[in-house]
Amino acid sequence: MQTTKDNLSVLLKVWGSEKLAYKLKNRHVICIREGDAFLLSSEDGKKTEITEIQELSSSQEDTDSRVILYCRYGKNIGYKYIRVKSLDMDLFFILLHYAQSFTETTMLYETGKGNKKRLINMNNIAEKFSQEECSALLGLHAFTGRDTCSAFKGIGKIKPIKVLQKNAKFNNMLARLGDNWEVSDDMFSDAEELTCAFYGKPRFKSVNELRFHLLKAKCGSEDKITNNTNVGISNMLPCSDSLREHVRRVNYQVAIWKRARVSKPDVPNPSTGHGWILKDNIFEPLWTGGNILPQQMVDILDTYEDEECSNADSDMERDEFEFAEYESSDDEESNDESDN
Repeated sequence: MQTTKDNLSVLLKVWGSEKLAYKLKNRHVICIREGDAFLLSSEDGKKTEITEIQELSSSQEDTDSRVILYCRYGKNIGYKYIRVKSLDMDLFFILLHYAQSFTETTMLYETGKGNKKRLINMNNIAEKFSQEECSALLGLHAFTGRDTCSAFKGIGKIKPIKVLQKNAKFNNMLARLGDNWEVSDDMFSDAEELTCAFYGKPRFKSVNELRFHLLKAKCGSEDKITNNTNVGISNMLPCSDSLREHVRRVNYQVAIWKRARVSKPDVPNPSTGHGWILKDNIFEPLWTGGNILPQQMVDILDTYEDEECSNADSDMERDEFEFAEYESSDDEESNDESDN
């Protein structure tokens, strides 16, 4: 049971009273609040004992990252079955990554609602893959997008899994995500090639070259550019600079997941080269490490905008002058009528 700090105080006060002690007889209930855990139990059903569990004290911010810590605690005290209930797909891949380390405990993942509710045996699924493949699926889940990592528009989750099935060579790169806090150049090169494969062009090794190829195919050859207004830039794969920041965010998130078994991991600041920037005390994604447009194009657009504003001001002044003349003529006509 997980709750907030204020609600936990109420729960401890209510369930710690003698009136409800009989409900805790021969039972153990753990209440968790923002990384602090308390065990509630009663031997005689008349008095409740409240004990803080130091083993479960955690500095992990996300609940998903603390679940493995709780599962390991259950394993260590002898539980044969551990059931995790959640609608968050992050937990499915996190549990899959750790499932092979729970050899004597069966990990069950309950998800879905109503008729779609399912109870999945994570140990059985993990047995069908190697540990590298389980880790690769965790990396692929973050790489293709989740709440802290941007996604590739129009790609989704199924297509990348099919790409991974046909190109097992990417397993090693995805499995190594999060092992270290920094992204190596060879890992980024593999990430570029994998991204090109997502967009159906596995023979390309560079996203910038593929972007140029796709734009040229839509807009015409180099010596003859067609006026095609149906080019959807938003559907294009990211450029190299943008992809690098994306990979850094993915690596940072997977690194946190891979340290879920540690109660108080040493996590670096996300704005120190991990794809994030601190702006007005809020962390925002760093979309690119360089300029989005060449400086010459920026200067041209600024000049064009200044000319447009200047022309608009001139048109406004002319309209105001003509309107003033129109008002003046109306006033003169009305004065003439009054004189007559």
